[in-house]
Amino acid sequence: LSRPALVVHRPSKHNLSRAPIAAVSAARNGSFVLLETGEVIVFGANNKGQLGLDPAIDTCLIFPTLTPGMVHPDKKKWKQVVGGMHHTLLLDEDGNVYALGRSHFGMLGISPFILA
Repeated sequence: LSRPALVVHRPSKHNLSRAPIAAVSAARNGSFVLLETGEVIVFGANNKGQLGLDPAIDTCLIFPTLTPGMVHPDKKKWKQVVGGMHHTLLLDEDGNVYALGRSHFGMLGISPFILA
């Protein structure tokens, strides 16, 4: 694609197409849309779980989607989201950093032995 194309949200119960967008960012294989509500919409490759889904089930999201892994565990707002090749980091409203995706080489900042 050599010209900008409008990204449209797939219809959902969240009515994401009308939500105000606070920020956008992209990783090597995925894209992130941070809404003013603090929710994160994702699309792209999920082959290592970096978009918040089990990679054995969903390896590619072709429509912008709110995934279970992108919902804050304490229902707080996300303030920033950035992604690498196979991982994602999320900053919440309290200044805490969360990570998901591939944990090789310490890129999640947590021990790979505590992951399920």
